[in-house]
Amino acid sequence: MRYILALCAALAALTFMGASAAMNWVFLASLGKSPLESQIFGAVSVAVDVLKSLLPIFITGALVAKKRSYAAVAAVVFCLFFAFSLISAIGFAAHNRGAVTGGKEVIALRYQAAVRDVAEVEGKLKALPKSRPQAVIVEALRALEQDKKFATSKGCTEATAQDSRSYCDGYFTTKAELAAATEVLRLDGRLVLLKTEVARLQDVGAAEESDVQATLLSRITGLDVSGAQMALVIFVAVLVEIGAAFGLYLAWGWMPHAPQTPRTANTPRRMFEAAASRPERDITNDETLASAADTTSVIADAEVIDPPLRRLRIAASR
Repeated sequence: MRYILALCAALAALTFMGASAAMNWVFLASLGKSPLESQIFGAVSVAVDVLKSLLPIFITGALVAKKRSYAAVAAVVFCLFFAFSLISAIGFAAHNRGAVTGGKEVIALRYQAAVRDVAEVEGKLKALPKSRPQAVIVEALRALEQDKKFATSKGCTEATAQDSRSYCDGYFTTKAELAAATEVLRLDGRLVLLKTEVARLQDVGAAEESDVQATLLSRITGLDVSGAQMALVIFVAVLVEIGAAFGLYLAWGWMPHAPQTPRTANTPRRMFEAAASRPERDITNDETLASAADTTSVIADAEVIDPPLRRLRIAASR
């Protein structure tokens, strides 16, 4: 079971490593002036990320082996690599979040402008006088132009008589009504287009906050929206880099060590116990001497002489 858990943790750590390497690659590759420079920057970022993930394991092993100088150098290099990756991740996250929120801000601005235009058009419509339909007014003008007074006044340009002036007043009033009706039609058409644009922008979320997460965080913490956005960017970058840097170490470092094999110093005791467990039989003097010599050599090679072995040597010397 513990190996399955360790494998799952290792997969999660590799996911963090892949995300960190991809973020660093994209950000550093964007700094290159040519495709070759972009590839170089990207390769460097991946190499830094791999070493950053392995150094905690190497440092731990060096400390266990009491290689303090190696551990100190590796710790300094790890700090440099971690800072490098963190700066790249912050740049990537800031660019990505700025592009997303910037697009939403543009949509919000367009929505606000459309709402202002709707209000302006509606105000102009209210200011215009009420008029008959345009077709009715056009027909009324044609009827007035068929009147004899229209001809005698030369199209109401030389209205000198009282009757002609009264006629021309009515004629120009009708023309003004036609102009108002034409403007109403134009404004109505523009109002329909503007309301359609407002509805479309509302469907894509223009009426909402451009960055809901940052807005909520700013209300909780008291920061302004831009400060909350920056805090979120840094938090995401730090989270990814910590997972990439320490993921492998956390995935395998918790497992217990394998049991060590017993030392050779305990071998004489086992040999004596094995010899004592054998059935007793009559032995010759030659066998006694050979056994005593073998036992003496084993005891000389052992690091620690147990009391039973000491008694065995005394018995053999008799």
